[in-house]
Amino acid sequence: MTRVEGTNDYSIVSKLSAAKAEYFKDEFLQEFVEKPRNRAPLINWGYYIRSKSIELTFEAAVKHFADRDLPFQILSIGAGFDTTFFNIQEKYEPKNMVFFEIDLPSNVERKVKLIFNSEKCQSLVWDKVMFENDGKTINTDRYRLFACDLADTGQLKKSLEKLNFDFSKPTLILSECVITYMKEKDSTKLIQFLGEILDNAAFFVYEQCEPDDAFGAFMVKHFQNISSPILGLSRFRTQEDQISRYLAAGWCKCKVHSLTSVFLCLPEQEIQRIQDLELFDEFEEFFLKCSHYFMLVATKGICDILHGVLNLKLLPALPEILPEDKNHLQVQIVDTPNSLKRFGHSMGVGEDVYVFGGFGEENGKHKRLGNFVRIEFKGDHFVEKKLVKNANYERLYASCEVWKGQCLLFGGRQSPQKAFQDMIAIDSKSGNLVKTYKVDQIEGRWRHATCILQDYLVIVGGRNEDNTFRSVIFFNLVDESVIEQNLEVPLVSCTVCPWGSDKVVIAGGQNPTCSGSGAWSTLQETIWVLTLKGKSVKAKKVVLDLEPRFGHTAHIIRNHLVLVGGVGPYGPLGLDVVNLIS
Repeated sequence: MTRVEGTNDYSIVSKLSAAKAEYFKDEFLQEFVEKPRNRAPLINWGYYIRSKSIELTFEAAVKHFADRDLPFQILSIGAGFDTTFFNIQEKYEPKNMVFFEIDLPSNVERKVKLIFNSEKCQSLVWDKVMFENDGKTINTDRYRLFACDLADTGQLKKSLEKLNFDFSKPTLILSECVITYMKEKDSTKLIQFLGEILDNAAFFVYEQCEPDDAFGAFMVKHFQNISSPILGLSRFRTQEDQISRYLAAGWCKCKVHSLTSVFLCLPEQEIQRIQDLELFDEFEEFFLKCSHYFMLVATKGICDILHGVLNLKLLPALPEILPEDKNHLQVQIVDTPNSLKRFGHSMGVGEDVYVFGGFGEENGKHKRLGNFVRIEFKGDHFVEKKLVKNANYERLYASCEVWKGQCLLFGGRQSPQKAFQDMIAIDSKSGNLVKTYKVDQIEGRWRHATCILQDYLVIVGGRNEDNTFRSVIFFNLVDESVIEQNLEVPLVSCTVCPWGSDKVVIAGGQNPTCSGSGAWSTLQETIWVLTLKGKSVKAKKVVLDLEPRFGHTAHIIRNHLVLVGGVGPYGPLGLDVVNLIS
């Protein structure tokens, strides 16, 4: 078995993991998996959105033909142990469909055996006639499974003709991460062959794109490391490249839907349903993946009408903004102590730099870190000046602000089941805990944002195991009173910066899993300017034609809001500057 064939085994186990966790229904997967395994929530979410992309495109086309009792056929290429045939039979009961399935010999032979060892699958394989079953293929009036090298289009044509494939009948072709693993010249020849030989067809292609940013480079390297290189990305790198590719190969219409656009089409109640299945807190990674995978739909003949019946909308074009400055930023790499190698930590800046918690390495083990590190920058390197261990500092995604010689550590989590509610003050010199504030009226949370304004700690948004928050809380550090202002939507992984002596600016944080899809569907960013007057707060909302983001950082420099990094609908973002006066 080749490494590419081996990706089938990993994929089918992962699909079963997601199905068992009730992300989607598929009662046939268990018939093809010998040793089920539970995958991490991030993998389950990935296979869920993959399933949804197929449901809202390919399955919508199947339903179109099945509901009208129209004759059609399906050609599934490189399907592995995919259960699409069985699910279609159960869900749509098509009366005039023949399903053709092609894969490499090893996968086909194994799949034939598994099907005939399963009463559940075997009962659906034929309606009235079994033409052939030699242990290496299946040929019935409903289902025709055979092996063929997709790079050999001449042999493919002969094999299809032998199985009475009708090249004039409406045909739905399904390819999930298959074409991209082929040599580019072979995959292009296959796309052209199908575009030329079929009169009426729709091609549904699920695969990767955008290899040139940091996440894309990581993705490409990952598949190289498992000896399954993504060969198609060397030439067809973007969604636009893919559209041009299929149109040039004889297909009449072509649209590409990123998985982000698929997610944004989901009803709010469906998003809430999957969030309730298991605790999940890796939204940046999830949406980065969504921006690097797509579902392409290319059509010709009478199948052109299918673009109108698909349950998807394209993302709007990116807003017109000022041209990018092509000058490269100058970066100096400096030596840092090993104690700083961590993530999910909190950091405050005063006379020195103060770091708390997070996840990193300690005594050769990767673990949550319960320590305070004070470091000083000396021109070309950082020097560790103090390291204090304390179990109270062991937390992820907390916030840290420096106020009157103290580090104020608020919230964070120990695990997705346990949010910290406390607010503690730590001496910035010694690293010792000096005070615990009474904050019973403020729910514990993580992925919130904080800043200092006057004698207030300003706390914005965040989430815990039960809620996401739309509140902006002004906590008075002197008398411990609270002023609260609610925003229109919850914010998670947003930023808040002080502006002058009486204002704060809140930016981003409209994560579509928590805040609804509005900002991402319209490609507009929202900032809020809150003005503190005595014990009251006045809020002003400003909508910008700027790609929305979360998981970023922000700073205000001379009346300019500087937004750095983060994740948006089209993937990782760079640096944008907003003039707060104009």
